[in-house]
Amino acid sequence: MSIDPSLISESNLNTKSVKCKDCGDLILRKNVGTFIKKDIYLPKYNSRRPEDGEVESDFWFLNNMMKFDNIGFSKMVQGNDKTATSIVTPSPPEATGVVDPQNATNPTLHHQHVRYLTCCACDRGPVGVQLTPQEFYIDAKRVAYD
Repeated sequence: MSIDPSLISESNLNTKSVKCKDCGDLILRKNVGTFIKKDIYLPKYNSRRPEDGEVESDFWFLNNMMKFDNIGFSKMVQGNDKTATSIVTPSPPEATGVVDPQNATNPTLHHQHVRYLTCCACDRGPVGVQLTPQEFYIDAKRVAYD
């Protein structure tokens, strides 16, 4: 299931404010996040088992944490392929970091340390992930819009 195209402007920005789907707290004002398609593994919403996750692909990207209105951060998490590690198919690989040498034709980036993003008010989530100090991804399907 893809997100409603009316949520994406011609310049790929969010046309509506992004809010927590549980408590309605404002996470991101409109015209701040850039819509991108990128495969990233996230634990299931409100699951206590990070290995029970799924690959999501519709995200609002931000390059600065100060652009959020309210967001919560987990502690730094170290993982492996199916637990807390985010699995990303980069484009191009040299722009995003470490390339998996086992799969050079279809490189996969394994982030060994990530922070999951949650609602600051109710602590539900994860609603997204921080992969590097300048890479924040909010799952476009795990939030509400206003």
